[in-house]
Amino acid sequence: MKTVLILGATGLVGRNLVKICCASDCVDVVKIFIRKKLSDDDKIKLFGPVPKLKIHVIDFDLLSNSEEYICGDIVLSALGSTIKKAKTKERFYHIDHDYNVAFAKLAHKNAAQVMGIISSVGAKKNSPSFYLKTKGMIEHDLAGMNWPKFIAVRPSFLIGERDKDRFGEKIGIGVFKSLRPVMIGGLKKYAPISAGDVAQALVDLCLTDQAPKNGLEYERKIIF
Repeated sequence: MKTVLILGATGLVGRNLVKICCASDCVDVVKIFIRKKLSDDDKIKLFGPVPKLKIHVIDFDLLSNSEEYICGDIVLSALGSTIKKAKTKERFYHIDHDYNVAFAKLAHKNAAQVMGIISSVGAKKNSPSFYLKTKGMIEHDLAGMNWPKFIAVRPSFLIGERDKDRFGEKIGIGVFKSLRPVMIGGLKKYAPISAGDVAQALVDLCLTDQAPKNGLEYERKIIF
């Protein structure tokens, strides 16, 4: 039985990660790490009745204060922001890159064996796009920690019920949905995909090494 640590648990993909892991017979404990305390009503609204769940409210800028809780077998991260929400590129990089890497270092130090992260299609550390470059740097720095298993899944537009709609993203999803029937072969990875499918793929890859069958791009690194 495994203990799974989840970052970004209240987001679109993160909520699905929590539900899937809590329903898995392979998982004994699910720990989530969030910045703000959840009411009982919010907990039920986000995750439903999940007895395996343990919630830790932490300061991501002072992670060393919470190191005793950052221990488990598998780390799954859907933690991330947008440049619009973060306000500046520097803040976006700090949230997406620095928080993920700092948390992963502590989990790795405490003997976690698997690291799985939600990245983005097109992620590359030398990309001219700041967003994709950041995602690429996250992948690069996490993979460099030499986990026994490292997984990065790279979805395109995510489909699901968000707390706040992003108008531009909704337009993009609409366009790509209309093109999905002709998006085959190498184009399939750019098709919109449900947040639930992305979460399931990450859990399957990390817990069972089962590859997704829906065209989702991913990077898998296993060190024996």
